[in-house]
This record gives sequence, structure tokens and C-alpha cells, in this order.
Amino acid sequence: MKRYIFFCIILFSASLLFSQETEDDVIVVSSSKIEEASEDAVEKVDVVTSDEIKRSGAKTLGEAVQNKAGIIISGHPTDAVSMQGLSGKYVKILVDGIAVSGDMGGAQAVYQIPVEDIDHIEIVKGASSALYGSDAMGGVINIITKKDKAGKYKWSGDFTQDLYSSIRTYTSGRLSYSGEKFTGSLAGSFDWNRGLIWRRNTVFSDNVRIYKVPMKRLGFVRANADWKFTDGKIGAYVLFSDSLQKANTSDYETLTYHTDRCELGVTGSKNIGDMWALSGFASGKLYMLDTDFKNVTNDTIPDTDSIFGDAETEIRASWNPNLTNSVLMGFNGNFQTIQGDSFSGLKKQLQLSLFAQDTLAIGSSDKLFVVPGARFDFAPPIGGDKTFWQLTPKLSVRYNPTETTTLRFSYGMGYKLPSLKQKYWLFVHNYSGGSGSFILYGNSGLRPETSHGFNVSVEQKVGSHVRLSASGYFNFVHNLINHYIVGQDGGQYKRSYHNIDKAMTFGGDIAASAKFDRTTLNASYAYTGAKEYSARYGAYIDSTSRVAHRVTTSASYMIPVIETNVSLRAEWNSPELIDYEFNIRSPDYLMAGCTIDKKFLKDKIDTYVRIDNLLNNVHFIKGVMGATQKEYFGLYNGTIVSTGVKLHF
Repeated sequence: MKRYIFFCIILFSASLLFSQETEDDVIVVSSSKIEEASEDAVEKVDVVTSDEIKRSGAKTLGEAVQNKAGIIISGHPTDAVSMQGLSGKYVKILVDGIAVSGDMGGAQAVYQIPVEDIDHIEIVKGASSALYGSDAMGGVINIITKKDKAGKYKWSGDFTQDLYSSIRTYTSGRLSYSGEKFTGSLAGSFDWNRGLIWRRNTVFSDNVRIYKVPMKRLGFVRANADWKFTDGKIGAYVLFSDSLQKANTSDYETLTYHTDRCELGVTGSKNIGDMWALSGFASGKLYMLDTDFKNVTNDTIPDTDSIFGDAETEIRASWNPNLTNSVLMGFNGNFQTIQGDSFSGLKKQLQLSLFAQDTLAIGSSDKLFVVPGARFDFAPPIGGDKTFWQLTPKLSVRYNPTETTTLRFSYGMGYKLPSLKQKYWLFVHNYSGGSGSFILYGNSGLRPETSHGFNVSVEQKVGSHVRLSASGYFNFVHNLINHYIVGQDGGQYKRSYHNIDKAMTFGGDIAASAKFDRTTLNASYAYTGAKEYSARYGAYIDSTSRVAHRVTTSASYMIPVIETNVSLRAEWNSPELIDYEFNIRSPDYLMAGCTIDKKFLKDKIDTYVRIDNLLNNVHFIKGVMGATQKEYFGLYNGTIVSTGVKLHF
């Protein structure tokens, strides 16, 4: 019966394929630090459009990208995005080309990035360290914010209000102004998930409050302005977010994360003649994390409050001397600090970088493009650290044998410096019981990680409206940083970071998409393999916390006459390996949802109804000790119905 329900969802999605036809819009991407149409990019760029975000009902970055092929959103200790078998700490997340500040558990918390001000999202898989430096071994996600065009004097905006049947409410708004030379906007949102609380009496306490579903609260505001002048522009932005999360590591232990994120920066660009252009940015970021761990039978564990500082500057020059070459070169400087209660003093880290690449058009037919590039990074000794330097090469090739076929290949060397957090921090992880509840200790003796990554892909257009793609990858990683249990302190396991001599990830995905006048259809399958060398076993063993098989489908259809859009989406993840020695695995994960939306008053009012967890936790495979999807992933709120309205003015 379960398989029949899932099959019907996929079959219904596929049946929507037979509708009237339309053409795809041209999307401009900047993932290579140069604006170009997505189809012209030498690197393969997956794009999540604003329409896709709206149809999915996503409110955060994690929700917006989770249906893309090869993208995994994990929830421990907080939502993080991983790709190509590499965890979230190897995926660099940018907003308009500037790195997002702060992280929890080693990766950016993607639930702290709302979608209200997002125009589209660019995803580049594979090592991108040659352009983006450390933390980009697994890939890059670049969020492009909404920008109004200068030239007309006008005010515009929108307001969104969502109400949920269970435990969440969402409010957002955006106000923008455009003039002859000036544009500006102010966007904000408030996302409140009060959690699902279960109260019961125990032998240790008369009344214990347990968060069966974590409580999350996120307030966010971002303002930006751009001044246009002859052959260039100057921009500025500022943002602030406040986030609170409460959850249980066990029935007796409650963990609270409170984070504040502040950022401000300036950007600029200037064309110099017909061949040269300058661009760059300067940003300052502050990320404050306050943790509170309470046990009903013991005193609180010592505070692990921390403050992270980050100052970054980048200057780029592009040179187009002829029709064959397009050269990009630049300098990046990044200074990071961390201070906290779990260690003494202010810890610092400086990294200086030079990078360059040349896009070569081979021949005169625009069929073959070759992009060699390299980056040189230097980290001087600060605070007793050793001097570090790294040369990171990259080579990308795009070949179009026909107008409908695109072949891509890339090799990239990646690297990742041990973060200040990995070297010095003490962190209490919010996992659900067992060996997942632990205290993580930093290790100042960590060595930098390096990788060699290979990616190959083929894309085929079938007619004007159907696209097929297949891709594969292989990454070999030296000195992979991971953490292991090193002891136990009361009810908490003690973990510490260590380098793994050798590790590898490999896999690929296949995807199909079709876009017609009234129908959009997407389907994908992704395979991920990961192994690490174990000195204990003297052989390569399977790495933990990887989803080996993943299937995603989505479809939307605009019903004629009543002009109402219906969207369906479904994803399935195979069980994850949790412990190699005892072959402990999670249950599989199956999630389906539906969205119905309708516009009124010449598109001034947009109303919608959304159903999440449509199958109410139906899935196929139980995990260790008989754990179900509902129990393991904490989906105790079951099927959720929400309704919302968006006003445009």
C-alpha cells in the first residue's frame, strides 16, 4: 500500500507532461564572479528560481534547495546543506558573492537564511577553492538578492502572512524604491515555530518538559541600496538576524541556542573603457552564539558562549582583450577572530589570496571553451599557528558538439584550513540521544585538508521544452577532519576533532525536467558513496552520515479557466549509516507535499494553501531498534496544513 501511494504521486506528476508549450526564461548567473547566462556558463550551474521557491512554499534556504538533485539537508545539530558526499562545512554559502557569517556545528545554519529577499539561487557542485578559497571543497551556493532597476521613480512592496495548522507562523514583507540613479529596499521576516512540547513525570523530576519537535524562532531584516553612475555603481547593505532554538538531547536534558548575526558591507563596480572592469566588496560580520545546556539532575555544563568576528575584502579586475580571452584576476583578504567562555584569550586567523582565471574560446564556432585558473593562499603565523600556503589549480571545459548537447568536465583542487572553531571551541551538540548526545572539543593540532575533485556532466535538450542531464564526480581528500568519541563524562560522550589520512567520495545524478505553458515537471535520482581509510581495520570503510540513494520529483500545473496552480513534490532518502562497527542505520525518509495557489486583482493578491508531510510519515524501512521516520526525525506534528496570502503594491 505504501509503495502504491508513492507510485501514484510519481505517476500523476509524470502525467502533467502533456500540456501546451512555452520557452524557458534566460537566467543570469554570477557563480564564476562574472555575470553570464546560465546556459553559457562553463561550470554546470543549477538554478533555483523565485517561481520554484514560491511553488515549494519554502521559507528558508534549506527548504528552497532540498528538492535539487544531489542536495542533502541534514538536521544535526541544525539544518545544513551537503553535496557530493561532503558535509555542510565544505559547502560555501554566499549572498551576492559575499560569504555568510557564522555557523553552528561546523556549517552555516541554512534555516537562519530566509527567502524573502531572494531573486534566485545558484548551485555549483565540486571543488571551487580556486575562486572562493577555503570551505568550498564541496561546492558553492550563491544567493542572489532581488534588485530593482534604476530609471523609473516608483515605490513597490509586498507583505506575506502564513498560518499553520500546527506550531508555526510566518510573516514577511519587502519595501523597495527605485529612482533615476538610486535603488533601495528593506526586507524582513519573522518565522516562529513554537515546537511541540510533551510533559511527563519521571523518577528524577515531578514534571519534565520535552521538546518532541524543536522550538525555532527567527527574526531577520536586511536593507540595501545602490547608486548608479556613469559606467559603474556603488552599493551598501546591512542585516541583522536573531535566532533562538530549543531542543532536548534526552528526556532530562534541554539545550538552547541563541544567535545574533550582524553584517554590513559595501560593493562597487566600474567599467574602464571597453576592455577593463573593476569590482569588489568590503564586509564586516559579527556572529554571537549563546548556548545553555540544562540537566534536571545535574548543574548546567559550563557555558560555551562565543563571539565570531570576520572582516573580508576582495578586489577583482576583468579584462577582455579580444573575442578569445576573458581574464579575471583578483585579491582577497580575510581576517577572522573567535573568543568564548570555553577557552582563554582572543584567537585570530588571517588569510591572503590571489586568484586568476582565463576563459578561452577555442575556434570561432562557440563550441569549445576552456577555463584554466589558480589561487594562491597564504596564512601568516598568528597566535602560534604555523605558516600556511597553498596553490590551488582548476581546469574546466565546456563542449557543445551540437546546439542541443552540452558536455562539461572539471578538475579542481580544494583545500580547507582548520577553522578557529575546530581548533579551540567546546560545543554541546543537539543530537537525539545515545552517542549523538556529546560534547565536542577542539584540537589546535589539526592539519589543513586538501582534495582533488573531478566532475563530468552531459546535458541534452529534447525539443524546446525537455531537458535531460547526467553527471558524475569523484573526490579524494587528504587529512579529512572529523570527530570521534574519545571518552565519556557522566551522561555525555566526549568527542574531539582528528585528521583522517585518506577519504574519498563518489557518485552522480540523473535528472529530467520539462517546462510547458501550464506544466512544469522535474525528477532526479542521486547516488552518493563515501569511504575513509581506517587504521584500525587497515582498509577503506564506509563513511557515516551519508544518504546513498535519493529520489526527488516535483510537478506543477496551472488549471485552465480558474487559473489556479497546483504543485506536487516528493523526496525519498535511503537509510544512513550511523555506526560502521555495529552496522547501525537510520530509517529511510519519505516526504510528500502539495501547494495550491491562486492570484486575484491583476496579481495584486496571491493566496495559497500548502500541505506538508502529506503521507503522515508513511515510509518503507525502519531503523535500528525499530525506529520509524516519525521517531528518528522528530516528525511528531504529522501532516501540516498552512494557508497564506501575499499582497503586492
